[in-house]
Amino acid sequence: MYQIIRQPGEVYDFAAEELAVYYARMTGAILRRDEAPFGTETPVWLGSPAWLAQQGIAVPAQALRHDGYWLSVTQERVAVTSLEPRGVLYGVYRLLENAGCRWLFPGRAGEVIPTHPADYAFAPFETVDNPDFAVRASTDDTHMAEITDSFVKETLEKFDWAGKNRFNTYFLGVDLFTGDTFLKPFMMRELTKRGFRLEVGGHGTWQFVRRELFEQKPELFREVDGRRRPDGNFCSSNPEAVQMVIDGVGALMQKVPNIGCFHLWFEDVFDGSWCQCEKCRHLTSAQQAFNVIGAVARAYPDLAVDFIMYHDTADASALPGDLPANVSAYYAPRERCYAHRIADPACERNRVYYRQLTDAAGKFAAVYPFEYYTDMILFNKMGTNVQRTLWQDMQDYKALGVNAVTLLMFNRYSWFAYKLCMLTFARTAWRLNTDYMALRRELCRACYGQSAAAMEEYYALQEQATDRLLAFCGYDDVHDIRNIIPLNEAYGKQHLAALDEAMGLYDRMGEVLARAVAAEGDAAVRYLLNSEAACLAITRATAMVTMRLMRARHAKAFEGMADEAFDAEMDALIAENDRIAKMGSRLPTELVGINGKTTFQDHLCGDLNTFYRSLKSREESKDFKTF
Repeated sequence: MYQIIRQPGEVYDFAAEELAVYYARMTGAILRRDEAPFGTETPVWLGSPAWLAQQGIAVPAQALRHDGYWLSVTQERVAVTSLEPRGVLYGVYRLLENAGCRWLFPGRAGEVIPTHPADYAFAPFETVDNPDFAVRASTDDTHMAEITDSFVKETLEKFDWAGKNRFNTYFLGVDLFTGDTFLKPFMMRELTKRGFRLEVGGHGTWQFVRRELFEQKPELFREVDGRRRPDGNFCSSNPEAVQMVIDGVGALMQKVPNIGCFHLWFEDVFDGSWCQCEKCRHLTSAQQAFNVIGAVARAYPDLAVDFIMYHDTADASALPGDLPANVSAYYAPRERCYAHRIADPACERNRVYYRQLTDAAGKFAAVYPFEYYTDMILFNKMGTNVQRTLWQDMQDYKALGVNAVTLLMFNRYSWFAYKLCMLTFARTAWRLNTDYMALRRELCRACYGQSAAAMEEYYALQEQATDRLLAFCGYDDVHDIRNIIPLNEAYGKQHLAALDEAMGLYDRMGEVLARAVAAEGDAAVRYLLNSEAACLAITRATAMVTMRLMRARHAKAFEGMADEAFDAEMDALIAENDRIAKMGSRLPTELVGINGKTTFQDHLCGDLNTFYRSLKSREESKDFKTF
């Protein structure tokens, strides 16, 4: 039997608690937790290198990097140490993984906890395990007016899974500029006891310049066509406006100490909402944004600040060469091609993004990619499999010296539709040379039992369908799969043909699932198979709407489709989108989550129908290009 001896400290306490909980679940035995040895039990030492050295345990501290850990198991003792307390927690999870535990996606359905005898002993083992990326972050774009019990459960399950899979940073990507609703004690407590870094910010930097001042001081606000406007971004050349941002950041630093990175983003639109006054009109969007970012960085030299390369600020080539060292390039290649790796020289679309990335790597002190592999909005709620592209991207990012990566997810819906890619990102961010196909097999065998082979076939077909759905190589101007602008006739035809092939692949995926469900005797596995079938039904219906929309816009732009026929098709798509919204509303909250349901219905169905109506009225608004 073991006795857990841990160094005093919140994260060490939590590491001891996790070891005791899962040892009990595996064996039924209760492990004592103390701060000094007692009795004859085998000690499990958890603490810093200096603390373990005080206990007479030699530690290879010089071999440790970032929040990597040293784990040593002998017959006489177990020892786990790290330069960071959270690294000790990771070492505990590795010890449990060696005993057969797995946490493949959030929630109990993603856990694999084996059964062992009450006197189970951990096998002898020793490793120094350092991460390949120092910062491994996740974020979700969650806006909840009310913190419900369901949301709390969902959030805690996500934090729990993220910690067990060695994420070390959480980006609270919500509207902190108008309040701290989401800095709830339960969230901060769960992050703190796991030793997470906290990053804050997001779209809304413009809110620091108070709109109620417009009548009194219109010069603070942006100018368009010779007139000042209170909407959108502000005048980045106005010193008072910039100082308001500096002061606002300072106030939030007091409220949220030890910020890992402050993300100062501007209005989330494609073509910007920048100032055209005499001082600003000659500046690029990136230069206007950097007028503000640079001023904040210089005001707070110890604060890590990002410059987001996104939409119209993706090209940072016009920025000066002497950038502050505390500003990183936050690289968000949202309109890239996800059918190919970011550095693929044969992909016309990604060549543009990779050039911007390499330029930034030579200009900024650090590049910090923000990736969308599990983004239900970007992929219009369709289940996708970009596992291969994700793995290749991580190799490309690391080759450029990138040391921090972030994954955008949407809580339960991401677990529902993109669980394979969530797991692949987590494993590859820690170990770059992870065998992603072996990881796919591991997930299938651990979760699907006798249906594992069927799910491997399913994921292979899904990858082929995804390649056809998300191949944007030949588009000069593209926003995302919801809004393919009919500008390239030849490539549009090619993409439509690929989508038609994808529909056939979705049919084959449905057949695979149906056979697996019919043959599966385990109720838990049937639940997972049926949840995949529900995701596939949404995916197939949405892909059909997507293809019909593209085909109608293509026919109208290049083949002279009559207005009446086009309008009739938009009406049909609106009706079909309403049907898809009902499909989402009927799914259990336990499966898709509170935010997943609201985003699904309001944003990905309601807003899209507004967009379809704008196409009918011939008044397509730029606001809908980013949704």
